[in-house]
Amino acid sequence: MIKTKIAIAIGAALMATTPALAEYDGVIAHIIAKPGQRDALIEAMRPLAGMKGCIDLVVAKDPKNADAIWLTEIWQSKQLHVEATSGDIFTAAMVKIRPMMMSIDQNYETAPVFGTDLKEIH
Repeated sequence: MIKTKIAIAIGAALMATTPALAEYDGVIAHIIAKPGQRDALIEAMRPLAGMKGCIDLVVAKDPKNADAIWLTEIWQSKQLHVEATSGDIFTAAMVKIRPMMMSIDQNYETAPVFGTDLKEIH
């Protein structure tokens, strides 16, 4: 009985000191490439999928605009997302990407809750 009480007390103490599960961080952006540059822009974005903390990065052609793409990102946390934007992969990719971009005409921050490969956050 005493061992059980000690185990319960240790478990409660560990739960109290364990940080809460961080919320996922996300982005959905509509990016306009310079005329005729969409495919090159897409290729230049491929390395971004390898950034630390990036759970998923989806680049999709906009079927209504031959120069546009939709970018969807899911990150393990806001902190890892912010850190990635100053990392080597992002910096090197942006050197190639910026000259091909006309604009980002829509950019939305999201807070993903669940997905195929995500643990649900309550």
